[in-house]
Order: sequence, then structure tokens, then C-alpha cells
Amino acid sequence: MALSLHKHSFRWVLAIGILALLLSPFVVTQDSLSTGSKSLKSRAVSPISSEIVNPIAKVGIRFGIPDGNLTLSAHVLEKRDYWDDSVANGRKKLDLLDGQTKQTPLNKLDDLEANGWSYGSDPLSQLLFGDAPWTSIFSELGVDGDEMADIVNKQNQPFSNCQFENIPATNGEYINRYSFDGRMILANSNFAPHAVTKDHAANSAIPDVPYYQRMPLVEKWSSIVGIVATHIAEANTKNLKYVVRAGILTDATQDIINGAAKRHDRGQNPRWLNTDWPGIDFSRNDEAYFALTGTAHGVGVVYLLKDHPDQFGDKRVDSIKIWKNYSAKESPSDERNTGEYEMMFTLTN
Repeated sequence: MALSLHKHSFRWVLAIGILALLLSPFVVTQDSLSTGSKSLKSRAVSPISSEIVNPIAKVGIRFGIPDGNLTLSAHVLEKRDYWDDSVANGRKKLDLLDGQTKQTPLNKLDDLEANGWSYGSDPLSQLLFGDAPWTSIFSELGVDGDEMADIVNKQNQPFSNCQFENIPATNGEYINRYSFDGRMILANSNFAPHAVTKDHAANSAIPDVPYYQRMPLVEKWSSIVGIVATHIAEANTKNLKYVVRAGILTDATQDIINGAAKRHDRGQNPRWLNTDWPGIDFSRNDEAYFALTGTAHGVGVVYLLKDHPDQFGDKRVDSIKIWKNYSAKESPSDERNTGEYEMMFTLTN
């Protein structure tokens, strides 16, 4: 009798265990809020707040972090070959320009203010780019360095997106130069709101909300630059010929630049880029062209053109140049941290 009872109890325990296993994926799925990327899930649940405007809408950086794998740490970079990833990403992003481009509806100066962005001049940039070697570079490119506006945009005011109201400022900041004749955009110092806030805890006003859902609707470098360039150059925006990414600090982009330099010289080049102006040029026939476009700095240029065809016209990236600028006390050498990494995208219609 005891043995029969033991067997009966065992069957019930086994049945309960199997049922628990079957239900566990359902519980995990219900507790996780997908951001739209299969590899990126948030453990946060949708907040119940009086400030929710539309609990269904995706906000900030929609469906997770675009190109999030393009901002890898130096530690991660040592453990994987980033080159192939960047080549594939560059090809994918350039395909967007070959398709049908669509003008973004958020393209006016009022859209900056509505999303908590300030607008002002940056006198320090005028000093930085008003001396050699930049003066000679501008001259060679046919750009009047004295006829450029140095603009700083800071996300320093509370804002609302399609889900929350009165979100605290992110303190993102973009500092760029714009030719009055529309010929050049020079990216100087840029820190996107998501890059500034991603390591911070969620603000107490909207707890348990991932940082990428606490972003303004106008957030990307390409969005800000498209609006400001149009304000500065007005009807001359279609003259855009050069987009320069100056003083690149991102480890991942530096690694791709160094890899491009080394491959260009068939392995004879030193480990790090040590070439000053006029640097090294890559066309669409070069694999490095796609790798450089696939970096975070290259992707920004693609989206600038893709999202603003009404301003810049039907533009393509014709070639990409890489080089280093050295101070008066420096000279080209095989040192990663010597000189500033520069990259220029030459455009064509």
C-alpha cells in the first residue's frame, strides 16, 4: 500500500514539474519588453504613469539601438574581427541611398526647440579651424574657411516624446561647422543624447524605463545637422560636396581607419595610420570604402543624405579620404595616439 502511494505521488510531482517547464518561457516572454531587436531585450516593464501619452508607441531610438554594435569597447575589439562587420554594415547602409529616399518631416529649426535643443555659436571652433593645417586644406578644397558658421546645439531643456512628457534634459551636444555657400559640413565635437545617458540610471520621474525610450524625437547627429545646415546655407544646401568627420575619438572607427591604411599598402604600412594630408583615398572599388562607411561616423553621413533629399538633393558618396592632422610639436609616426584621426566623404550627384 505504501509503495502504491509512493508511485502515485511521484506521478503527480513529475506532472507538476513538466507543467512548470512548459510555462516558464511564457512567463519570461510576458516579463520582458522587446525593443524590436531579437538580440536586445529590456527587463523593464511598461511604466504606468500619469505622463504616458501613448503606451503603444515606440519612442526615442525606435526598436532599440541602431548600429549599437558599432560602438564597441577597446576590450571587445581585441576579441573579434570588426572589419568584416563594418564592411557588411557599410554595404547595407549604402543600399539605402540606392533605394527610394524619403524626406524626414522633422526638418525645421522649430523642431530643435520643440525637442529641448538650444542653438548658439561656438567661438572655440573658430580658433581651432582658423589655423594650419586646416587653412591650407580649406584652400585646396575651394572652401572659404572664413565663411563658415560654428554652431553648438545642446539638448539642455526638458522635452516630451510620443510616450512621456517633461523628460529631463539628456545633455547631448553637437558642435559642427557649416559653409554659408553649402559646400562643406565639418563635424567637430559630437556627443549624442543616447551616448551621454546610456550609462545613467533611469530618471526618477520615469523609473524602469530604458534610456533609449527617454530620447527626444530629434536626436541623431544627422537630424540635427540636416536642420542647422538648411538654416545656415538656405537655398545653397544642394551645393554640399564635402562632409568631414574631424578629431575622431571612437575606438571602433579608429580601428577601421587603421585597418584601411594597412590594407592600402598591402601590409607594408605601420600598424597605425601615420599619413597626413592629402591622406589616402578610397573609391567604391575598394573594400575599405564600405568598411569606413560602416562605422558610426560613416553611417551618420548616409542618414544625413537619406533623410534630407529635399535639402541636399540626390547625393551619393563618391570617395572617402582618411588622414591625420598633427600639431606643430608632432610629426607623423607609428603611434596610435599621435595626431588626430580625420575622415572626409566627398559627395556627387
